[in-house]
Amino acid sequence: MIQGLHGYTAYTSLFPNANNVKGVTCVGHTNQDDPSTLNAFGYDFASAGRKWTQALCLVDSDGDGRSNGQELGDPDCSWRVGDESPEAGCISDP
Repeated sequence: MIQGLHGYTAYTSLFPNANNVKGVTCVGHTNQDDPSTLNAFGYDFASAGRKWTQALCLVDSDGDGRSNGQELGDPDCSWRVGDESPEAGCISDP
């Protein structure tokens, strides 16, 4: 269990606002206790080489009409690893 949590912690620095999605402990997973349960964003993130890319930012992984970038507070897709997470009014689960 601790190993899975360690892996999740490492990924939170790889896309914006990973720790700021209200009500979601593990962005990219359907079950926080089982790291193998990826949701659509988790699969897209893995397919992008576990990197915040322009393509990953622009795609709408969950099909709700908002891009991943819009949902994570990076609508311009300008965030880079090491940057502070952008402040945004409505962060949601991509």
